[in-house]
Amino acid sequence: MHNLVSTKKSNLLLWVILLAGSVLAVSSCDSGTTATSTVAPATATVIEIATAAPTRVGDGTVDTTKLYHDSRDSFYRSPGGAVPGGTAVKLRLKTAPDDLASAQVRIWNSNSNSELLVPMVAVAADTWEAVINTPPGGAPLWYRFIATDGATSAYYNDDQAGDGGVGEGKGYQTDTDYALVAYDPAFKTPDWVGDGVIYQIFPDRFNNGDPSNDKPAGSFIYGGQTVSKQWGEMPTGGGDFFGGDLKGVTDKLDYLQALGVTAIWFNPIFKSPSNHRYDTSDYSQIDPALGTLADFQTLLAQAKQKGIRIVLDGVFNHASSDSIYFDKYSRYPETGAYESQQSPYYDWFTFRAWPTKYSSWSNIDTLPVFSETMAVKQFFFLASDSVVNRWLKQGIGGWRLDAADQKSHAYWQTARQAIKATDQNAIIIGEYWHNSASWLAGDQWDGTMNYRFRDAVIDWLANPDHNVGAMVSKLDSIREDYPPQALAASMNLIDSHDTVRALTQANGDKNMLMLMAVMQYTWPGMPTVYYGDEAGLAGNKDPDNRRTYPWGAEDQNLVAFYEMLGQTRHKWSALSTGEYVNLGYDDAKDFYAYARKDANGRAVVLLNRSKSDIDVELTVKDVAPDGTVLDDVMNTGTQYIVQNGKITVKAGAKWGALLVGK
Repeated sequence: MHNLVSTKKSNLLLWVILLAGSVLAVSSCDSGTTATSTVAPATATVIEIATAAPTRVGDGTVDTTKLYHDSRDSFYRSPGGAVPGGTAVKLRLKTAPDDLASAQVRIWNSNSNSELLVPMVAVAADTWEAVINTPPGGAPLWYRFIATDGATSAYYNDDQAGDGGVGEGKGYQTDTDYALVAYDPAFKTPDWVGDGVIYQIFPDRFNNGDPSNDKPAGSFIYGGQTVSKQWGEMPTGGGDFFGGDLKGVTDKLDYLQALGVTAIWFNPIFKSPSNHRYDTSDYSQIDPALGTLADFQTLLAQAKQKGIRIVLDGVFNHASSDSIYFDKYSRYPETGAYESQQSPYYDWFTFRAWPTKYSSWSNIDTLPVFSETMAVKQFFFLASDSVVNRWLKQGIGGWRLDAADQKSHAYWQTARQAIKATDQNAIIIGEYWHNSASWLAGDQWDGTMNYRFRDAVIDWLANPDHNVGAMVSKLDSIREDYPPQALAASMNLIDSHDTVRALTQANGDKNMLMLMAVMQYTWPGMPTVYYGDEAGLAGNKDPDNRRTYPWGAEDQNLVAFYEMLGQTRHKWSALSTGEYVNLGYDDAKDFYAYARKDANGRAVVLLNRSKSDIDVELTVKDVAPDGTVLDDVMNTGTQYIVQNGKITVKAGAKWGALLVGK
């Protein structure tokens, strides 16, 4: 994504101001934003800055072992983390003394696919520096260093872990640049996300409220036939149906409210031949096997009364080959793109050789990919009766965008403008499994499905061979890369319909599942619970991860634990909108501790993966003043009082502590 591409003219607004061989520091512009960075303060390194750069004598080599940069140390990058557009960012690179003839920062703008090579200035025998003003309107930027002596160049990037902090020097370029997101100072996400708790529902598998609308066995599915199964049987693929529907969800709203759920994210609900419905046949219709438009409106109204929003899955990357738009099987009155090149939908798709060879998602021929023509944008976003507008006007709370990395930035910029014009408070969350910084500068998504969070948490709590330090570095990198408002609007998931169930990943250890849940509910972002996790539902890869909810056979202790987490998060605003503070971790003792704080209170979290009970002394002087009383909601009846800026917290084996107080 970040290939070295020269451009004749860069539209990236960046300046380096140089004066008499030294750097003239550029002050940050007033951003006008109220967002507060969630990146923990870095420890500054103090060096003596030379008044003039020493003379360079080139030997034609670069010592890559002495190249050094730490994106989380304020000496090397200041300010750290994502910044409002227009902010001046100082970057420094350490080298062997008198080793380089020149150095540059290579800046890549992943929205415009343009680069800028910014010269650095030597401010000491072993230190090079550049001060960069980020674009006033924001942009997702990525940087690496180029160190040169004679005809030799070396490069310093983030390392292969891609977790920020200290990187690595090499004699060749790698595509592992550091993220430096400058976000639009006007970037605002919906107010409700701060206290958001999301519950993901795979509609066919949650609850059957109306057996009369069950999909008949033997229904058409790509030349085959569907199968009807009894609730509780094992799923086998995309053509087996269990009968879950919208009324089934409406019937369970009291249950979801008790869990503390404030938003339901539905896997697709539009008409489709399959049970997962990521192969849409008609975006204007609720799938008949899920109910009617009236059923959906009833769900919306009753959910709203309980403070629960409905977020729909926006599958705007591809459709079904069995759709009114493509109609490979000639089952619709409209003339589809597969049927005729004169079809009004023909240029909605990309044919290599009409009609049999066309672009499709993951080369699956049942999922032809939409083009990005104006007609497609009109259909999905721009027309007054577009797909997003039609359903927003019904009262949904926003969209989760499927396969979102597979469309251009311009596509999602158009989508954002249209969605926000209809409802400024509608959420836009994109699906991407890696670093989503390129979409989070304020012009596209509000947040992301935080698979980086999942990977970090699973790696520690479900894998005994992985140490806690690696997890903390990955988590710190997320806070470093994402704007604070985007982080708050992202889904903190530990599993989904696309992954192994968290309980199965943890080899059935429910203590580990509960520690994962604690992190979901207390780390910055919105906890996102995949239906049934709270009941002890297990499952391997798709389709096994899509079992039916075990009504009547739930693990009630787990359900109660999730209810406690939801209630605690809603009671203590520090857990949803408070500042994050790292308190420490230890690879040998196998624990991780952090805190959240705001004007209304504070919370301290201690997680113990080890098989032994531990006592951990935590320094909390920056979190709570002496005399603060903290109650442990994970261990009822346990209380701590801050003394001399410290508390000594007990955590049982494979357990933890969640302390809250004013």
